[in-house]
Amino acid sequence: MGGLSGLFAAFGRSHPRTASSHDNERRNKMKVIGFNGSPRKDGNTGILIHKVFHELEKEGIETELVQLSHKKIHGCISEFDASVAFESE
Repeated sequence: MGGLSGLFAAFGRSHPRTASSHDNERRNKMKVIGFNGSPRKDGNTGILIHKVFHELEKEGIETELVQLSHKKIHGCISEFDASVAFESE
């Protein structure tokens, strides 16, 4: 039995402050980033992420998908530089 390899992160602000309505509208926007770690980018995880994104976008929420299947990701190999653990193709 396989598992889902998706992760979501939501970013937004909801703390009002004295400002114009345009500033409040811009500040209250939310963005959801989905990370698909499945090796099959159009597999079940990808399908579910796209369904969630569709519903979020209908509500005016911005979405972004980060596809990890083509990335070379391995454990940290440097004590002080974690950036060497992530390589793009």
